[in-house]
Amino acid sequence: PGTLKCNIDAACYVNSNQFSIGACIRDADGGFVKAFTQTFEGQLEIREAKAIAMMETLKWLQQYSGVQRFQIETFVQGITGKTKNNLEFELL
Repeated sequence: PGTLKCNIDAACYVNSNQFSIGACIRDADGGFVKAFTQTFEGQLEIREAKAIAMMETLKWLQQYSGVQRFQIETFVQGITGKTKNNLEFELL
């Protein structure tokens, strides 16, 4: 079997004091293989929620037998603000 692709994302719900994470595994042809989601209590910045999503997904992938290689994709926007025409960047 080839390398599987795993997309990871997170969402923060400010009004309900929760955040959710999720991951989806697809095969080389883009076909659905497996996915998971999880909701947590707490109010985090989105970059923190995405870091937790990465950590929890890596734990989940360790339990996935039969596959030794995954290509992991996630989008983390690092621009946090604008100050006098200068952009501030943060690394995850």
